[in-house]
Amino acid sequence: MTEPRRPTRGTTGVFRRPRVLLGLALALAAGACGDDTPPTVVATTVPALAGGCADSTGAVDESATLELGPAAGLPATTAPGEPMVISGRVYDVSCTPLEGVTLHVWQTDGAGVYGPGHGTDTIECCYLQGTVRSDAAGRYRLVTVRPGHYQGESPPPPAHIHLDARHQQGALQAEIVFSDDPYLSNPDLDGYLVVTLDPSADDPAVQEGTADLILTPS
Repeated sequence: MTEPRRPTRGTTGVFRRPRVLLGLALALAAGACGDDTPPTVVATTVPALAGGCADSTGAVDESATLELGPAAGLPATTAPGEPMVISGRVYDVSCTPLEGVTLHVWQTDGAGVYGPGHGTDTIECCYLQGTVRSDAAGRYRLVTVRPGHYQGESPPPPAHIHLDARHQQGALQAEIVFSDDPYLSNPDLDGYLVVTLDPSADDPAVQEGTADLILTPS
């Protein structure tokens, strides 16, 4: 299906999944990002490498916590979903935590729907989306539900969360996917950040995972 790109000024479009090698800088045309921003350096990373920078555990500042919700003008989704929290830390290539990284995320709801008009050329994105900035320690936290698989595709791609991270030190576009997804046939595919979910110690009904990020220099 046609995937919505990151919502910008109420418009939607096509998000192209990144398929670049680790450490390879790729200058994208502004249109690929869905707005009129200058070309951006985009790279993918590997969770094991990012996790090797430092311990990503620790308290996340409230300002760096995002509860995903509907874009302006859209209603909230009515689909049930499995509560999920993704947290992590953002680093530069020297493993220095980055403050003020802008992270824009969007995903399907628990039923596999992005928003009104899903599956058509008039899709409105998204029921679950939002923007947050990393705190002084480079940490962030996303409060959401586990995304559902696309409706109408057989087999569907792995369920995922789109992530667009930007900072003066670099940028990253990737998809957070989940290690137990039955449709994750190639977890090493460039552009995938594979996250393992476990029940929260505070509430076993909530699944938690870590997605640490490394930005390639611009």
